[in-house]
Amino acid sequence: MSSPGSKFSPFNVFDDIVYKTVDNAAIKAAVLVPKSLKPGVKAPCIVHWHGGGFMTGNRLFEPWFALWFMQWAESMGAVVVSPDHRLLPESSSEDMAEDVIDFWNWVHTNLSTEVSKATSGTVEIDLSEIVVGGESAGGFLSVLSALTCPDAGIKAVICQYGPLDYHVPWFMQPNHHRTIMGQPPAEPGKPEAQVQEYLAKHVNVDQVVVRTESRVEELWPLCVAYMYTGGLAEALGQYDQVMPMKLIETVKSMPPTWFIHGNEDSVVNPDCTMNFVNKVRKTLPETPMHISLQPGEHGFDGEVGLDEKWVQEGLSFVLQYWPRES
Repeated sequence: MSSPGSKFSPFNVFDDIVYKTVDNAAIKAAVLVPKSLKPGVKAPCIVHWHGGGFMTGNRLFEPWFALWFMQWAESMGAVVVSPDHRLLPESSSEDMAEDVIDFWNWVHTNLSTEVSKATSGTVEIDLSEIVVGGESAGGFLSVLSALTCPDAGIKAVICQYGPLDYHVPWFMQPNHHRTIMGQPPAEPGKPEAQVQEYLAKHVNVDQVVVRTESRVEELWPLCVAYMYTGGLAEALGQYDQVMPMKLIETVKSMPPTWFIHGNEDSVVNPDCTMNFVNKVRKTLPETPMHISLQPGEHGFDGEVGLDEKWVQEGLSFVLQYWPRES
């Protein structure tokens, strides 16, 4: 696992907290507590779901945490909780959705005790004040949290370039000619071979090992291969409980949401965000939304600071709903 870096330096990091166990595999969360937090102050909560194409990354992969996100958390005196979840293709999207629900149940039954234990009783977390956010797959899981866990008490959602509509041609149709994150087009047949080789070695076996984290450099090529082959939508499947475009038709409400996307995103097409935004406008028109479409590639905001104008505008929107004024 990546060691906490400069974005984490204002925080005390408490790792390896198990929120559930599946087939002897511990699924963990990390808790980051601002060093500036004064003892006895009840801290609001920010939940962060990590990105990684649903196949890679982990709860403390520091490069993918946006700088502004962590600066904001520190400035608000908020405790950040960052969970892992089961990953594709060893696990299914149904497994992932189950982890989301189980995580939120754990938040409301065990997180306060875990925070108190980790901080020797000096920090109390306010579970009535929760924001959830994340980048890429993590943005998707943040929206999924809001749609499938209405009792979680989520006051606002921040979705950074999440594949909210993954049934667009971008994800479903093979395209070996596209350039992904500056990589050259794929050689004919190579992505398909990469996918089949991985499935033969790790999935189409008698006993599949549950995987909840991985080194990005090892599994990112697999994510890219899935993109070239148009196989990501198939890997996620047609399960309604992991399809935000379907879920939004069944829920009664959605928390206020800030959507962020780069116009030049070569991993998740901006249509994935805007299709969902337009669906929300149609089905739940009363939902407060703020949309930040900015120049940039996938992950463009990774090193963007808190003082950027569009960030300030987005956070001003969120602060209308979280935390409530005392």
